[in-house]
Amino acid sequence: MSQHSSWWPRAALAALLSVAVAAGCGGGGGGGSKGSSDSESLDPKTSALTDDDIRHFLSRTRFASNEIELANVKAAGLDSYVDAMLIFQTSTAVENQALNEVALINPSFDPNFPNRNDLRYYWEYILINNPNAFQEVMAMFWHDHFGVSSDVLGREEGWWMFSHIRLLRSANAVGSLTDFMYDVSTDWAMLRFLDGLNSQRGRPNENFARELWELFTLGRDNGYTQVDIEEAARSLTGYRALTNPLPVDNRYVVFEANRHDPTDKTIFGTLLPGRSGANGFLEYRDLIDLTFTQRPAREFITTKLFEYFVYKNPSQNVVDELVTILQSNNDNVGPLLKTIFLSKAFYSAKGQEGIVKNPVDHTIGFIRATGLRIRLNGFRWLDDYLFNMGMQPTQPPSVNGWPEGSLWLSSAAMVERANVIHRAITERSISVDPLLPPPAQRSSAEVVDELTNLMRLKLATVERTEYINYLDTNRDAAGNVFSDPFDGNDPIHVDERVRGLLYVMAQHPTYHIR
Repeated sequence: MSQHSSWWPRAALAALLSVAVAAGCGGGGGGGSKGSSDSESLDPKTSALTDDDIRHFLSRTRFASNEIELANVKAAGLDSYVDAMLIFQTSTAVENQALNEVALINPSFDPNFPNRNDLRYYWEYILINNPNAFQEVMAMFWHDHFGVSSDVLGREEGWWMFSHIRLLRSANAVGSLTDFMYDVSTDWAMLRFLDGLNSQRGRPNENFARELWELFTLGRDNGYTQVDIEEAARSLTGYRALTNPLPVDNRYVVFEANRHDPTDKTIFGTLLPGRSGANGFLEYRDLIDLTFTQRPAREFITTKLFEYFVYKNPSQNVVDELVTILQSNNDNVGPLLKTIFLSKAFYSAKGQEGIVKNPVDHTIGFIRATGLRIRLNGFRWLDDYLFNMGMQPTQPPSVNGWPEGSLWLSSAAMVERANVIHRAITERSISVDPLLPPPAQRSSAEVVDELTNLMRLKLATVERTEYINYLDTNRDAAGNVFSDPFDGNDPIHVDERVRGLLYVMAQHPTYHIR
């Protein structure tokens, strides 16, 4: 048996966890003195971007980098490339293709009555296939931020999750922050998730009011009281769910004035005038506006955005500048993100320290970088692996979203990461030849360097040598290793050894950070 068919001993994976943590893969906020002035600057980076700078940008904004996108950034220029990726579109071909894919997996699929599997397969298809990967990166950021799960939706309500996904992926997600916060607050899935549909005059439910401040805009115990929550809950009354008549027979949401509390409220010590009649639903918007006017909601959300894309625990000076940029752009998130992606801080040594990949980053990133996706029952396989790793889109574990950082790097989780890569690697119907340099540049060293860039690994010299030796040796049935130089034009060498090398590289500690 060839050594390249067994690839990497599973027993080695547990050791990778300690190596990853020791290498500083715990979250990218430790920092150091090197490049400290740049790490604090949101001014545009004026020096020329290196290829590694661009790969860093792509890995943070597209799940993964590859040579095609590297060339696209160079051709367009970073400024124009960012402008283009901040244009979010929905109701495009990829959404229709996703629905078709779900129907192939589940022949009884009815978009009016999707089950939880249908919803996950739908978004997983889009995560892999949307040409604008940044749209999905941002949608997953907001999905984690708001934490709405399809688990709360009944059979007649499952289709609401399609609308919720579309909202998270919409242009509003990088538009006005206050508008977007209002849209999410009145989204039907959110209304069900945090009991807004059970909140009415005389019996207000406090769940959404509490989470609006604790998780979505301010942080725990940051400038609000229990009385504020009770008063806000009275504002957030009036919505209910009804059932459509046959033949559809599913559920929808309406605002009913007689369920809304129209009296005045006092929140943050400020009078919030009640609204009556058909305008009662506007109190949701009044409460959002009051929160942003009276409390540091912009500080909270801009900090989360910066931490997700750059590094943890930015200084107060950085946060203040982020808020100023947001306000000067009428609270539009897109210009803020562009400032971040062009900034010295983003490309500084501190900005390029590792942030641990969550399971979606890890798995979708590998598929998008290599093109190696599971063909037969692919999304069932993918979804099963994401379940084993603890992160299925549409089903966050709680309103807090998913964990982050080194919590994703347990020994069991590392084994599951290896399992999904192994399954993708063995998809023989997809060639690995396009990942390699031109035929005349396929020495073992050139192939190792090409794939190292593709996977964005940081290799020690001895590791690079080991990977080269891996390509240049073989093993017979008795287990004897012998020299067998890699031939980049031999389809057997390419198919077997390159797949094996990709698998081994995907276990490297630096592959588990972005």
